[in-house]
Amino acid sequence: MNELIIHVIYDGECDFCIACKTWAENRISGSDIWFIAYQSDIFPTFSPRVSLEKAKNTLILRYPSGRLVYGAEAVFHTMVQMDGWWDFAGRFLALPPFARVFDTQYQWVVKNRKLFSRIVRLYPAWNTGLYT
Repeated sequence: MNELIIHVIYDGECDFCIACKTWAENRISGSDIWFIAYQSDIFPTFSPRVSLEKAKNTLILRYPSGRLVYGAEAVFHTMVQMDGWWDFAGRFLALPPFARVFDTQYQWVVKNRKLFSRIVRLYPAWNTGLYT
């Protein structure tokens, strides 16, 4: 595994999570970032720092330095890797007061992934990540 890559660990069995990953990938160019489903064979190489239980319940971003970022903050740090104004929005929202506030909403989304996955399946454009 390349240690100069940013890794984003997500739920590879959640249609909503896959749609979000695809949406993000379509907006990232020239960045060394890999999205890894926690169900993949690669995930165990992150242990013991990243527990399977934690990976099942939150998005995790791992910097090459080994620093781990979780939840809404991981979403915002992923946005920083995106092209256009997403970079600015991610930097702004990653500031401590915003990251803490949005983490409550993030946890609500996590608890309702099945509902969001059903919605994604109804709108194929969202599932391809092309919806803007």
